[in-house]
Amino acid sequence: MYNMIKVLICLLLQQAEKVSAVWSVTFENQDYCAVKGSSVEFKCSYNYPDDESVRETAWFKGMLQDGIWERVKLSVLPTYKNRFEYRGDHVHNCSLVLQDLQEDDTGYYYFWFDTNRFGRNSKRSVYLSVTELKASIRPRRVSAGDNVTLECGTACQSPRIIWFRDGHIVTEPEFRAKIQDAGNYSCAIEELKSVQSDPVALD
Repeated sequence: MYNMIKVLICLLLQQAEKVSAVWSVTFENQDYCAVKGSSVEFKCSYNYPDDESVRETAWFKGMLQDGIWERVKLSVLPTYKNRFEYRGDHVHNCSLVLQDLQEDDTGYYYFWFDTNRFGRNSKRSVYLSVTELKASIRPRRVSAGDNVTLECGTACQSPRIIWFRDGHIVTEPEFRAKIQDAGNYSCAIEELKSVQSDPVALD
């Protein structure tokens, strides 16, 4: 009797594993970091039984409302209007693009889909961190002939940075100051020159 119970439990566990494998949402990356004003794409895929068809898909953001953690559809949030695009389909692709990122976009995102039988939420989430670029000049007070270093801070990991002085590209972030170097300096990520930090002045 005991052995029979063990066999039944094993069979039930195997069946549960099969069901779990059939129903799944997979994120290529679960942790994203992006600069304010830029765009980000959450790469995503999902699976379900072959005998079912997808009727509807949606992305949600996790939000604390009245002390309760809830998933809220992006389509009903006014701050996301015209800023997100579903790049997926009703087959297996569930990728999402967020544009013109703002610091309030930082948070957890979830995917949901509904078939002709069941609706499924992603158990896991994607976390997005939105950060600003912050330009600084060392030393703070500069005289002609001083060694100057331009620094661009961001929480994102090692992006390639470029510098501008009064809108013109600066080729070297370290230089010996001359009178003609005076101006307003700002930094940007090389792949996204249009999104620049607030300027800092070199007088």
